[in-house]
Amino acid sequence: MPSRVKVGVIGVGSVAQIMHLPYLYELDDRFEVTAIADIAPGALAVVGDFYHIDQRFTDYRDLLATDVDAVLILTGGSHTPVVLDALAAGKHILVEKPLAFTVREADEIVAAVEGSDRTVMVGYMKRYDPGYCYAQRQVAEIPDLRSIQIHTFHPANEAYWWHHRIMRAPGVPALDQGRGPGDAAQQMRQIGAGTRSGSEAALYDEALGADAPMIQRIAYAIMLSSLVHDVNALRGLVGEPAGVAHTELWNGGLAITTVLRFPGELRAAYTWVYLDELRDYQEHIAVLAPSARVRIEFPSPFLRSMPTPVVVQREEDGAATEKRVIVNYEEAFKEELRHFYECIITGRQPVTTIRDAREDIYWLHQMALAWRG
Repeated sequence: MPSRVKVGVIGVGSVAQIMHLPYLYELDDRFEVTAIADIAPGALAVVGDFYHIDQRFTDYRDLLATDVDAVLILTGGSHTPVVLDALAAGKHILVEKPLAFTVREADEIVAAVEGSDRTVMVGYMKRYDPGYCYAQRQVAEIPDLRSIQIHTFHPANEAYWWHHRIMRAPGVPALDQGRGPGDAAQQMRQIGAGTRSGSEAALYDEALGADAPMIQRIAYAIMLSSLVHDVNALRGLVGEPAGVAHTELWNGGLAITTVLRFPGELRAAYTWVYLDELRDYQEHIAVLAPSARVRIEFPSPFLRSMPTPVVVQREEDGAATEKRVIVNYEEAFKEELRHFYECIITGRQPVTTIRDAREDIYWLHQMALAWRG
């Protein structure tokens, strides 16, 4: 394998432009982007021209036929078909979450990956965040964990996009500095329509049942697209749950609370709420024990190089102490790419494997089914 890995990028939408492509080019001692694919020819044209990428394809399978060593799969929805095709083409893979919509799909990918010698890594950037890694070490030293509190107050994504240079295809309106299409009613209509029609409707039927009400379908879509990050981060901190105690859905599925049981007396309560207007993204994971507490404060995933502060509380010399730590300003998405390169070159297993992602899909599915209406 040469020192630089030839990369093809499948999907050149907002996240690719905000995070993946800029950092691939910053890491030009490791990666060379030689091809891109997207179903929108206009997006291919503007992104290809900006980054001087000559090989452009509207069918990702044509990209897989080129001499790229690795692909980044950054499309929306279930990634199962693209991952399986990329594996069959002999490519190393970094695939964005969610890996799949159903456990059956995830098991199919696991079987294909475990019969391959390729690096296949799932894009859970939080697991590579320096702040998270610091907190992970702190939590590992705390005995007798009692409670975990997770909350995400999620504004419209567009509120954190407009200051970035996002290239739109000709004829597609540019993002303005307002909220964009973020109001809750519109979000429910858009998400709900995607669960009832189109290529992925059958996957929602498979996961939840064809008669599943819209509130449950919308909530499961949000679990797959957003809660999946914290479920993975939670498992990275304290291991595997033992079950789901309860799930509550409200506000049409745009608000979710679930309680996970862990072995012993540990419980994790997670609340996710869509709050579209106010531009104040909040996402915390607090791990609580009698002797210590650790709180991770994640920034919006669309702000580059924002640190993830960690607050550690302990009893020292008879006094309650609090230490607030900022490890550094390294971007989690960039650290993720560095790890991907290292795994390709050395053959080591990624931190976020396909089997790891399969377990996330399993627990999200259990969370969705735990709602009793």
